[in-house]
Amino acid sequence: MFSSYLLAFSQSLIATLFAYSVLMKALNVREFEQTVSRFALLPLQVTRSGAWCFLAAEALTPLLVFTFVAAGFLFAILLLLIFEALPSFW
Repeated sequence: MFSSYLLAFSQSLIATLFAYSVLMKALNVREFEQTVSRFALLPLQVTRSGAWCFLAAEALTPLLVFTFVAAGFLFAILLLLIFEALPSFW
């Protein structure tokens, strides 16, 4: 019983975090595009489309977390690694 509460809490927390992140980035897309370009993870020609793809993937995460639990959590981990861990290695 405790594990079901823990799962529900984790799902809600991840979904809220990603929904808030999408909202903040959507309010200032140009700044987000500049941030992506400063990380130099993508060639400059695809920075804008890459930023939009990443924004779409972040928007998809809350839905995945509630519909396909394991896949949703793995997808969230992957996005966090890409956007948080990789730039620190560059």
